[in-house]
Amino acid sequence: MPDQTKTIGSGLDYATITLWEADSDVSSGFWKGEIQDASEFNETVSITGSIGTESAVNYVWLTVRDAERHGGVAGGGARMRGSAGGHVIEIDESYVRIEHLEIQQDSSGSSDEGIRIRSNVTDVVVSRCIIWSSANTNDQDGVYAGNWTVTNICIDNCIIYGFGRAGIHAQNYNGNRDQSWFIDHCTLIKNGSAGESQSAGINVLAPAVGAVVDLDVYNTACLDNHPDGADWGESATFGSVTWSGSNNADSDGSLAGILSSNARQNLTLGDTTQVSGSHFIVNETLVGSEDYQLKDDTVYNTPYGNGVDRQGSEPSARQDFSTDIAGNTRSTTSPAPDIGASEYTAAGGGTAYTQSISGSITPSGALSKKIARLLVGSSLLVGVLSKKTKKNFFGTTTLSGTLLKKTSKSFSGSTTPLGILVKKTNKSFSGSATPSGVLFTKIVFTQAIAGTITMIGTVYKLTKKSFSGSATLTGVINKKTNKQVVGTFTPSGVITKKVTKLLTGSSTLTGSIATSFITFKSISGSLSMSGVVAGVIVIITPAAVGVRKMFYRMLGRR
Repeated sequence: MPDQTKTIGSGLDYATITLWEADSDVSSGFWKGEIQDASEFNETVSITGSIGTESAVNYVWLTVRDAERHGGVAGGGARMRGSAGGHVIEIDESYVRIEHLEIQQDSSGSSDEGIRIRSNVTDVVVSRCIIWSSANTNDQDGVYAGNWTVTNICIDNCIIYGFGRAGIHAQNYNGNRDQSWFIDHCTLIKNGSAGESQSAGINVLAPAVGAVVDLDVYNTACLDNHPDGADWGESATFGSVTWSGSNNADSDGSLAGILSSNARQNLTLGDTTQVSGSHFIVNETLVGSEDYQLKDDTVYNTPYGNGVDRQGSEPSARQDFSTDIAGNTRSTTSPAPDIGASEYTAAGGGTAYTQSISGSITPSGALSKKIARLLVGSSLLVGVLSKKTKKNFFGTTTLSGTLLKKTSKSFSGSTTPLGILVKKTNKSFSGSATPSGVLFTKIVFTQAIAGTITMIGTVYKLTKKSFSGSATLTGVINKKTNKQVVGTFTPSGVITKKVTKLLTGSSTLTGSIATSFITFKSISGSLSMSGVVAGVIVIITPAAVGVRKMFYRMLGRR
């Protein structure tokens, strides 16, 4: 049969990665599993025994759909987590391809790797993965091959950190075995533990006669790995180790004598912009909140612009060095590409920051940080949207997925956000809006709104400070809905706490109404209520005399 693509996740072709792997068939094409669920897959999997014979076109391929990718930071997308023991992923057949996945080793078992590559495996590609551990257990490695032959192991654009021994470990420890590794644009930080002599970002062990390890390494940074080892470690004794490559970085000078060509040595890892010295500055180094993407493009952030262009020189035809771990386009010249897994962009990661756009833009997937500061035209944004989307917008936009933090500071036109909206959506609005789903915190916190707004779903906290026009709110409405309403207001459903403080116009309230529903300082117009009413408090003012009798009847008074 031809190439096959299967979806993985709740309600999809396969609920787990293990079930997908068990059916792998590479007899006449690739067997591709695309994770379309950002949930945690708490399982370990051994890739082995596929139907057919593996080749460069017939192979097992595990990847993640755009919307569920991690974006360069752990916790941002689909994750495999090995908490029950064993290797999170074990590769026991050739030509396997793994990409865009977060792999967490949470087991405390000795020698439980993130990825273990078994004997006589060749042509493996591991690309754009975050591989990490919080266990800090001795003899655990991020990517490992032991006392056996493996060839053409290609690792690119990966961030590997927190393992008790090495980030990448070629441990050819006994006998006549050959290994060959190709490592490009990787970042390996804070691996190793006390008393572990093989602690390193990348470590090679070839102590026996006949043991051969060849490593081709470019644009890779190993930093702050445990001082009982080295950032770049080698123990050959009687074996043969050959390093080739250039434009790599360390924090301890250990590249000297290993890969000194255009090496950037003795860099200081940190997360604060510097004004002097040689540093490797990332967004966050705090344990538990790590974000090892480059923070800035100052001349003191040494990895910026000090790599070498490798596009077109990929060791495997299934690799692509034109983008980084988060999908940012890599520079080629003026400046040169950056060292490490992350290519700095003005947005600090994610989709590149745009000062002005005229026309239309259609990004999809995981969109991190600012998308556009000024947009003129039309926009369709699909996926997970993090932080500000636009500061100013003119035209039409459709936002769907999970929207985090501010969407627009100013807006003219129409918008249709769908899904989960967190924190402020608009500071100022003119036109029409139809948000639906679960709406948290302030939805429209405005000094003035003119137009029409329809909100559907669960609405929490203050919806509007001032409103002119008409509003229809349905669902569960918590806390204040309006401080001032001029026009028509029709909320329905379960309504708790104050809805309006000042109303001019007409209002129809239906459903279960709890606590102090309406505390009017002033009412002008008409008001009708139906449903279950509890604890209604009405402050009657002269402007509300026209509805006094109705309220008295509701309160059981004559």
